[in-house]
Amino acid sequence: MTLDYFLNHFPGLANRTRSVVVSTFLSMTDGLLRGLLQELLCGDLNVTPEMTHEGKIIIVDLPVKEYAELGQYAQIIFKYL
Repeated sequence: MTLDYFLNHFPGLANRTRSVVVSTFLSMTDGLLRGLLQELLCGDLNVTPEMTHEGKIIIVDLPVKEYAELGQYAQIIFKYL
């Protein structure tokens, strides 16, 4: 669906609409390229998502009061990995 959207529908959008879509996407993914999320998810981890296949439970300790939305994003990303 994503490929279909960007190959077929996206090119036909008006310039302003395309720029809004690109801007929204970049603002959502920018946190992964630098800052705390990049440090948390792309730094040295001592666990891998594959550990769950071995029966291990992984607890990602990023309290919302300390890390705010970035903590939630990191936990959701790790959950879906």
